[in-house]
Amino acid sequence: MMHPEQIVDAVCSVFHVTRDALVGSNRAQFISVPRKVAAYLIYKNSALGYKKIAEMFNRSDHTTCIYWVKSMHLDVSCQPHIAQMVADVERALVSPQEEPRPTAWL
Repeated sequence: MMHPEQIVDAVCSVFHVTRDALVGSNRAQFISVPRKVAAYLIYKNSALGYKKIAEMFNRSDHTTCIYWVKSMHLDVSCQPHIAQMVADVERALVSPQEEPRPTAWL
């Protein structure tokens, strides 16, 4: 199990976004994709449920989190570039001292 804050930090580092942007309401793709990756990895690697994850991202409705996690699960299995994004974050979690080198994702 990983601490959710570690996952958020890794996502922010790999995607070069701020924590405030990640938990904000911006729907732009450069923020929404990292947000979905973070929610997916938190759900997959921690004991938090949808409601608590939604609260971490300042969302009042846990169904938004359900959508994020399910859509990322599908995207990871069907879209290699999305799977690579998730792998880059997971690699950063394993070796946080190394600066992650993102591949061309989008």
